Amino acid sequence: MATTPLARPLSRTQRFRPYYAPSEVLELIQLQAYMRVPVGEGSWERKQMSLVRIQQMRQVAIGFIERVGMRLGFPRRTIATAQSCWHRFHLHHPLKDFAYQDVSLAALLVASKLHDTLKKLREIQIAGSQVNQIVQGGNGLGEGDPQALEAHRPRLIAIERLLLQSLSFNFNLHRSLDPTLTENLPQTDLFTAIVRLCLSLGTGKRFAKLVFVLGVDLGRTTVGLSWPASVCAEGLVWLAKVLWEGQGEEVVLEEGWAIGQVEDHTEIAQALILIFLYLLPSPNLIATLQSTTGIRTSANSPSFSPSSFPSPIENTRIGLVGSAGMGMGMGMGMGGLSEKDKALRLMGLPMTLALGLSARNERVAVAAGGGGGGRSALFEKRVKTMNAFEVVPLTEEQWQKVQIRLRGRFVEAQRSRVQSRARGREWRGVKEGEREVEEYKLERGRKDLEREERERGRKEGLVSAVGGVNVPSEEEEREREKLSRPGSILYQF
Repeated sequence: MATTPLARPLSRTQRFRPYYAPSEVLELIQLQAYMRVPVGEGSWERKQMSLVRIQQMRQVAIGFIERVGMRLGFPRRTIATAQSCWHRFHLHHPLKDFAYQDVSLAALLVASKLHDTLKKLREIQIAGSQVNQIVQGGNGLGEGDPQALEAHRPRLIAIERLLLQSLSFNFNLHRSLDPTLTENLPQTDLFTAIVRLCLSLGTGKRFAKLVFVLGVDLGRTTVGLSWPASVCAEGLVWLAKVLWEGQGEEVVLEEGWAIGQVEDHTEIAQALILIFLYLLPSPNLIATLQSTTGIRTSANSPSFSPSSFPSPIENTRIGLVGSAGMGMGMGMGMGGLSEKDKALRLMGLPMTLALGLSARNERVAVAAGGGGGGRSALFEKRVKTMNAFEVVPLTEEQWQKVQIRLRGRFVEAQRSRVQSRARGREWRGVKEGEREVEEYKLERGRKDLEREERERGRKEGLVSAVGGVNVPSEEEEREREKLSRPGSILYQF
């Protein structure tokens, strides 16, 4: 008996959700992170990816977006929006179904249109090809095969449409959590919010620079899917304040300085610290790189970097573990590095850590070259002036101390607060989202069960036997899914 096709629904309404609860984000990420493991001839089963594997895949993609965006000369807001679009895309689409390079290039294309920093798709493709060459040890100067780029173009356009559908075709990604505000009122981006907040607080330029660079690395986390830019900026100021106080300098934040809650600020800061801990290079690699600080090309070279530690922000031909020449001359070959340090070649080093290491090297160089004569006054001035990134920890133990201080500040803020407002109303649509997730799980379970029945019937020969069970084939299953799709989708935001 053939399967009865389902009636096509006339339409479906999809409402845009600007923000998801952090627990919901984690559940959606894990739901879309699985692999197909073969269990026999023509058969497979679904296997959940580990959290470490998920994090590695996400950081590789975000580092790729960083490199390509900087190579194209995109401003920070465009790169950050592309990273946010990548995170949002994989809340609704499996990681295994799309190459991270394809989704990254499509996200950059969408972000360039959203911020009016337009680049042709071909330019983005060429930049992506050059970055791939650099990562693989090439010079990154070629433009690729024109025919291959043209053949790849339709796939990127198709992913762009899927990405826009995941956004519900809403181009205002910066919303407020306050439901009393107008839903379609445009909000500011993260970096504008950081500058305005630091100006209103009256902080120094060095402190504001530290907060800004922390904002650059915030794109590696998923907190932008849960909080608006204004609250994220406050969380970065909160983290920078804790880092600043670790060096004996205090930044005063008066009561009522933020619109967000201390719980939000702490979660944002902790999420960024976890990324730093995950991408922190080993002490052996840091020592090796510090010993090779002087081996760098001139500032006019395309491989010049202000940091002794290559990072995604630079347009460099020297990989994370050094070029072949450096590897042979200084003992920095791939063989002497751990698997984690090798993986950093793809994921890239966050800008905060790279500039922190550069500040340490600069301080050592100033101290070594300040011996007497006419340079003594300049030396004293430079020694007294602390680089903003000298407060950035470079070891796991130091970051753990920052987490302890952050927890202490959180407890103090809770004690001084009279009463906390309810948090349940911050993330609207959570109930509907949970219901959609359960429906998705049931639908996926049904498909897995039908696939298992089909494979069992194929093995036992029940399909061809007289009176056997007619299990739908893969072609029939795809046709059924096609018929079950709605005729039209109404997007609301």
